[in-house]
Amino acid sequence: RLSSMEKNTYRIFSITPPVVTSNQQAVEILQCLQQIKTYIRKQWLLPLQLHNEYDMENNFLK
Repeated sequence: RLSSMEKNTYRIFSITPPVVTSNQQAVEILQCLQQIKTYIRKQWLLPLQLHNEYDMENNFLK
């Protein structure tokens, strides 16, 4: 997953031929941002949420 984000990011910021339209580039940027969002949710937010639920069940958080 991360390698595909890296490829998209590289493609967005590399020098592109003039045939690439700005709309096409906007779509690529949006896809890259969506992949980043998904990656962040899976890697950081989900484990954090599970940790918080565990703490609440054990009355660590009040």
